[in-house]
Amino acid sequence: MKTINTIYSFLGAIFLQTICMGCQNSSNNTELSKDSQRAAIAQENVAPIHVICNQLVNGYRVSMDMLMDGEEDNWGFAVFTFQKPQHSFTINCDLFVLPIEAVQNTVDTIRLDYVSPAPEEYLSDKSLFYFKDMDFDGEEELVIRGAHCSWYGSNQYDVYKVFNRDKPQKMVDEPFEWAGQPMSDRWTKYMPEERQIMCWFSSGTRLIRKAIFQSIINEKGKRELRLVKDDINE
Repeated sequence: MKTINTIYSFLGAIFLQTICMGCQNSSNNTELSKDSQRAAIAQENVAPIHVICNQLVNGYRVSMDMLMDGEEDNWGFAVFTFQKPQHSFTINCDLFVLPIEAVQNTVDTIRLDYVSPAPEEYLSDKSLFYFKDMDFDGEEELVIRGAHCSWYGSNQYDVYKVFNRDKPQKMVDEPFEWAGQPMSDRWTKYMPEERQIMCWFSSGTRLIRKAIFQSIINEKGKRELRLVKDDINE
């Protein structure tokens, strides 16, 4: 057992070093955050698993490398890779969850079918990742569904600008980060007909804050989300 743990530690270290070197050497790659590096190091006793999407998604071949929290777990630190002839990039997810059935067999490579959200879905609980116009500006953003670690077990979603960009740009302004957390399907409602996003936050039965963001055409003639209503209960 000691020998096996040593091998896993070595593989984990090689995996982390390879990822870091790849990020430093490619201008199309995002850099590993310090938190992501710590997450990978903390899981050095677990061999990395390679996950491949069976279908092209928006023209990209998609794969990910994951370091699981434990041998029987289905969550952990993941590095997504999106590749097509003229554009490629990587994105780090500190806590990502695979379908439990995908990790029931002990294998080094997992193949998954892509599940696209329904047309009316903006925050899908069935899709691991997808492309969707999340801010009503006419361009699709990349959405990665994180772990069930948000409020009350709801899903969290990281949203990235990737269209016509060398590197993905994470959207960190409200409403894409809300109350200090990534966007959550518990506290967010999309109203596409009005081009509005409503967010709220409560403690028990007490509503603390409710806000509405409206897609408007700004002074430069481009669409942007603007806060139009903000009710705060002290």
